[in-house]
Amino acid sequence: MSAPGRPSLLMASARLRLAGAVVLVALLWLAVAWAFALD
Repeated sequence: MSAPGRPSLLMASARLRLAGAVVLVALLWLAVAWAFALD
């Protein structure tokens, strides 16, 4: 284990990207539901 920080950093960034994508999709669905509720 010469560089233990690099794989964990890659995993963290992958999880961060996944979390960001989930948040964006959730916000998109919320916006669509809100638009339909207002209509």
